[in-house]
Amino acid sequence: KALAMVSENPQLSLILNELLSGSDGNELYLRPATQYALDGEELNVWEIMARARVRNHTMLGYQLAGMEKALLNPTDKMKRIVWHAEDALVIIGEDSGVDEYIIGRGRPSLEDFSIISQKASGQSGKPDTSKH
Repeated sequence: KALAMVSENPQLSLILNELLSGSDGNELYLRPATQYALDGEELNVWEIMARARVRNHTMLGYQLAGMEKALLNPTDKMKRIVWHAEDALVIIGEDSGVDEYIIGRGRPSLEDFSIISQKASGQSGKPDTSKH
């Protein structure tokens, strides 16, 4: 399939080479949803994508526990989903070897994800300490 895709669209060669080369750079991962959401947290696909983007990852789809196959490019991105540890996300990104939001801090907290969401929306991520 990859060769057919490149023959139809030569620009895809760079992307496929990046993903399939096995060298440093972006790779395709199936990651636990709890790297992007709290266990039991209800978020839509856009919100999960924003959290992935802050980490320079691109979410392509997901596989909820019990699903036979991953759902790539879900059409209803506004649908609210309750995410669990058994669920997985299909991610493209570089693997730094550590997860800056989890390693050294135990399980992610609501504050961690609040900061991630603020960064994704362009806010500073620092709590407002001014008195009203």
